[in-house]
Parts: sequence; C-alpha cells; structure tokens
Amino acid sequence: MSDTADEDVPDELIGHDHAIQLSLEHGDRPVDGRVRDHTFKVDDSETLPYGGHDLAPSAVDYMVIGLAGCQLAVLSQALRKARIEDFEIEIAAIPDAWWREEIPEDLPENQVKRIEHIEVSVDVTVPEEYESRAQRCLDVYDEGCIVGQSFRAGVEYTPNTSLSLKED
Repeated sequence: MSDTADEDVPDELIGHDHAIQLSLEHGDRPVDGRVRDHTFKVDDSETLPYGGHDLAPSAVDYMVIGLAGCQLAVLSQALRKARIEDFEIEIAAIPDAWWREEIPEDLPENQVKRIEHIEVSVDVTVPEEYESRAQRCLDVYDEGCIVGQSFRAGVEYTPNTSLSLKED
C-alpha cells in the first residue's frame, strides 16, 4: 500500500472522511486497508463468507464490528448524557450466514450469499441508583445507531468499476 496519502485514491474520494481504500497486489494476504490516518488488514476470504486464512478479520467481521461498535458508541453517549458516569457495557454480536449451493433461477444474485441476521446482545451494568435512567437509555439508544438503522433500511451500494492494463 502506498505511503502517499492520496496517490491511489480516486479523485471523487480524495478528502472524503469515510473513504476506505483497500489494496491487493500479487495475491498478497491479508489485504491492506486505510481509512483517514488508520491502517487495517482484511482477510480476503477464499471461503465465503467468513474468510479463509484467518490472518486478519474478514469483511463480514468488519461489518459486524461496525454494528457492535456503533451500538457501543451510541449507548455510551446516551448513558453519559443521562449523567451516568459509572457504567460497563458488554456487547456480543453473532452473524448468521446464509447461502445456497443450488441457486434457483428466479433468485436474484444478491440473495445467493448474505448475512441474514445479526444477533446483538447488550449487557449494561450500573449502580442501582441509575437503574431507571439506564433503562431509558437502553430503550432508545438503537434509534441513534446509524449502522443499525442503515441495515434496517436496506443499505444500497453502487459498484463503480474500471479495468487497467499493465504496460510491458
């Protein structure tokens, strides 16, 4: 992956706070990624959907991490806004993978391999005097989770592709 910040980033993404860049050369694994000033690795998973090499989290792992991380961030903000400073949050998220080995002709391609459901368990511990305020936070925090709300709304994406030829 290039060390120059914007060298390999398409023009329309330069300066975009949430632009994620992935780079794979010669089949090297795991895949290198960058978002803002952060770098990360992704297992490029030969065996969908969870990854084949276990050299780094898979794309599915990052999707679930995004949901759990958003839930944690929004809930902790809600608890602090409710003036609860003494709290602990434990979140576990488990995706259910679903894919078909035999694909019916009438099944859209986007239904062949996907995560059908993510079970998210949230456990909050607070001192007894904060119970009612903490419960109110638990009752409403999910509405503020942009990742969860995006999943519910059926996030769409647009793949923009290009092909380049190497010069001899």
